[in-house]
Amino acid sequence: MAFPYLGLKGPLKRLIYIFLVFSVGFVGYFIRIEVIHLVDLALPPLFEYFCLVWDVHVIGGVLASTGPYGAERSPPAGESQTEEGEPSVNQGTEEAGPVLPANPGGQEAANQAPPYVPYPYQPNEVIGGDSVEYIERRLLERLVFPSAHEILFARIEAQDLFEVKVKIIQLMALYDPTGDWMGQGARALDNPKTASGEESLKRLYEILDDLKETGPLSDEFSRLQGKVFRRE
Repeated sequence: MAFPYLGLKGPLKRLIYIFLVFSVGFVGYFIRIEVIHLVDLALPPLFEYFCLVWDVHVIGGVLASTGPYGAERSPPAGESQTEEGEPSVNQGTEEAGPVLPANPGGQEAANQAPPYVPYPYQPNEVIGGDSVEYIERRLLERLVFPSAHEILFARIEAQDLFEVKVKIIQLMALYDPTGDWMGQGARALDNPKTASGEESLKRLYEILDDLKETGPLSDEFSRLQGKVFRRE
């Protein structure tokens, strides 16, 4: 029988029951005391750890931003401060001046082709006794059957030669108003030593630059002045 005392009757059974109740209560009390003791031993380290965490993360952060006496901490010498209060390492860049914003259309403008400027003179427009068509015809005279490429090249060269000739004629008409520059001034710029009778484009630019720099005092002015018809 597992519990023989359960079959007892009378005062003996009552005593055994009281003893069991007392034993259970004593054991429970002892366990409670031990638990309280263990908790008391564990609480101080936990409390110290919590205080340490509080000091480092909360109080330490406040002191770092405001200083030990509550005043705001100023950055050390040589450091600037951003809007968020963080030290800036780009002080040199800021002292150099504000950075201008990039031009958003700069790249597109660089990739665009230059605007087309039409040629200012008509092919048959005569100035100084010459025109683009006349010059082109003289350039092609030496060719029996010119190709399309040669014809195009002659037209471009004639346009360049005529444009510089007109600038020279206009300057000479200004410096030498008695000469018939607008009527026959182009004849003063011919070169009979070449196959086409035309001066080279390089030589015409040299004459133009000399006239621009020294005007009537230039050697080119005196040379050209003697090649044009004089008006009374």
